[in-house]
Order: sequence, then C-alpha cells, then structure tokens
Amino acid sequence: MNKKRFNAYTLVLVALVAILVSVLGTTTIMSAFNTVQYDSMAKFEQALALIRQNALAVPDQDKLIDGAIKGLTESLDDPHSTYFTKSEADEFRQSLSSSFDGIGVRLLIVAGEPVITEVFPGSPAETAGMKVNDVIVSVDGNKVSGDNSQEVVDQLTGKKGTTVKVDVRRGDASETLSITRDAITVEAAETKVITSGDKKIGYIVLDSFTEDAGTQYLAALESLQNEGVSGVIVDLRNNGGGYVSSVSTILDKTVSDTKPYVQTVDKDGRTVTKFSSISESPIKDVVVVVNENTASASEIMTAAYREIEGFKVVGTKTYGKGTAQNTFDLIDGSQLKLTIEKWLTPDGNWINEKGITPDVVQQATQPYLIPYISTDKVYQLGDTGYPVSYMQHLLKFYGYQIGYDAQFDEETEAGIKKFQADNGLEQTGKMDFDTVQTMNEKNRAYRENQNNDTQLQKAIEQFN
Repeated sequence: MNKKRFNAYTLVLVALVAILVSVLGTTTIMSAFNTVQYDSMAKFEQALALIRQNALAVPDQDKLIDGAIKGLTESLDDPHSTYFTKSEADEFRQSLSSSFDGIGVRLLIVAGEPVITEVFPGSPAETAGMKVNDVIVSVDGNKVSGDNSQEVVDQLTGKKGTTVKVDVRRGDASETLSITRDAITVEAAETKVITSGDKKIGYIVLDSFTEDAGTQYLAALESLQNEGVSGVIVDLRNNGGGYVSSVSTILDKTVSDTKPYVQTVDKDGRTVTKFSSISESPIKDVVVVVNENTASASEIMTAAYREIEGFKVVGTKTYGKGTAQNTFDLIDGSQLKLTIEKWLTPDGNWINEKGITPDVVQQATQPYLIPYISTDKVYQLGDTGYPVSYMQHLLKFYGYQIGYDAQFDEETEAGIKKFQADNGLEQTGKMDFDTVQTMNEKNRAYRENQNNDTQLQKAIEQFN
C-alpha cells in the first residue's frame, strides 16, 4: 500500500474511532472492531490525538470522512471502484439520466473560457438564440469560471420554468439571452439512412447507455427497418457504457437464445447466465463500429452481436472493461461505486484489460481521435501538457512540419504561427482562444464530411 493510500485509510479509521469513542467508549469500540488487533486500534487513537493536538489545519469532519472513504476505495486497487460525495453522486446520476431540467447545450473549456459546442434542436437555448461557438461570460450576473465546465453546467441547470440570464460573447459582439429552462431529453440513439450504390444502410449512433437507451435503440431499429434498409451499422465508438439493464433490453430483443448474451461471476464464484427471450434475431446484416473508448456495456453488446449472431466488428481494439459495478447510497446522499462481479462473453471469454479485437481493423484519422482541444489556460513556449500534444498532432495531420511530444518548443511555436497566418489570425505563436477555436472549427468541418470517417467507410464496404 502506498503512502497516499495508507494515510487516507488511516484517516477514515481515525475519524470513525473518534465518533465511536465519544458515543460508546473504548471498551465497546474494541469489541465492535474485534477483527482489528489492539495495537492497530491504539495506533489510530494515538494518531487522532496527535492530529487534534498538533495539526496546523484540521479539516471539518465531513471533509475528513469524505477524503478517508475515498482512501478506502483507492486501497482496493480497482480503478472502477470509487466514492462519490453527494455533489459528485448527483453529477454521476445526471450523466446517466435520459432527461434533465436545463437549457439544452453542451460546452467545452477553451483557453479558460466556456464555449458552446452544441445547441440541442428545439431546446430553450435554441429558442433564445444561443449558437455554437458562443462564449459564456456570466450567468445571472455572476462571472463564470473557466476552470471547470461542470461548474458552468451547474449554473445553467435548474428547475423547469425558471429563467436564467446568460451573457454571451459572439465574435466582437455581446448579447444577453433570457432563457426559460425546460425538461431536456437526451437522445441516446441517433439514426440516419446512408445510401451506398443501390443499397440503403441504416446507421445508429449509440453514444451511451442511459436509462432508456435500450428502448430508444429498439425504436430506432424498427424505424430503419420500416424504411427498407438492407443492413444496419451500429456505431459504439466512444460509448463508455452505462446501465447494464439498458444493454440487456437491447440484447433481449435482438439476439437469439442459442447462447447466453452475457455471463456474470461474483466474488464467491457464483455464475449467472442471461439469455434473450427470442429464438431468432430480427436483424440479419449488422456491422458494429468500435474504438479504444468502447467500453463496458458497449463491449457486452459488441461481443454478443459477434459471438451469437456472427455480426462483423470494424474499427480498433476496444477498451477492455470486463467488470460490473453497483452503486450503494449512503445516508447523506453520497455513494459508493464498487465492482461486484466480472462478466464473460457468450463464449466465456473475459475481455478485461484485453479488449475486443475487430474482425476488420481500421484506424481513425486525427480529427476523430481528437475532436476538440480543451484548454484551461493560454499555452505558450515552455509549457507542457496534453493540450499541447493534441495541438501538435492536429497541426501535423493538417500538413504542418512539427513533432509531437507535448513540449511547447520553438518548433511548435513556429508551427502555430504558420497556422495563425494561414487562418488570418494574429501571429502570437500561442495557443490562445482564437487559435484553439479555429482549430476546433477546422476539425468540426472535417468531421462533417462523412467521407473522411475512415472507420465508417470501412463499415459501409462490408455491405458491398
């Protein structure tokens, strides 16, 4: 156990001992913790006394307990088990919810400023006139922080029917938008029909397994079948998972019962097999597109489609998350998220830390690997970090002679100046707001051309 984990683990036990000492007394505590040696308990009590007597700054009890419980989950050496404070738990629940009250936008931090990257069609934000690339300056008269996108999101969300005033900067102009919040439905499944030669191919993008993603997917599939498509491409790229119940809803109605669509094994070795409720799949020609960010529930679906129905998989190797977690609500609204079981594919394979290798391997181009650059500050000569690396990779892709090592060196500065000159920007040589935004817009325009999506094009080829 490393020092950080040991300290956190010690803190939680110290805090718990302190509470129990005040209520029950030492004798009762020793009985309650009969699995812990006396010497260890004495050490905890000693540490508590030393903290109280000598620490320059002792955090309040809530912060002490929160930090300590985080330490307990870290000691499990499991990246998927964690502790959420009440506010973090609320954010986690919201991320998997199919609806929320708000204005209907997505945003990104660029050079320390919140920028709108998407305005949902028909949303209050669209009605009020908010546009992609608007920069949020203040919300209800309070200047927003460019350090944390979630803080800005929290300011924009609120009870349905309430009004929020948002000051935005659009180019050189400023505008105040009065937006009435409403219920926003998150579309988990987006569809369209792709024409390839004389064939109509259905295309479903499933970007997360939210609460009702399963029912949305089945409805989308039925709609495409009614349009007479000859096959379907299911895009699970960048789908990091979500509710296993949602993927179960899908597999229950789209794979046959010849094999279990998933098998789970708990800590005691008990195995549960889950079969679909149908004897034959209603879909016959499907290609699944995946990448390195396809994980968890998405991998369950990918494996079931391939191992039960023989559907092809195209793209790059998936993430490799072969475990399942459950959340446990604590009395103050906080949560423990713990790994409770591992899951196996229909053929009994455990893909944890291995991933699923596609039948047809196809790499994506850089604008799909790095769709946006998010920066919390203006990067310049001498700086290092992921944003610098992302800018270097994209400059290289677009033809600028530059290396990529995450070091903002003179070569990077020269490359940025050339990019700025080519795009009519002031040649500062820095990753300032206008420069990063211009690169993001260049990327977005590139991705809007379906022909640039090498993985999707490879999936389409499978129907020829």
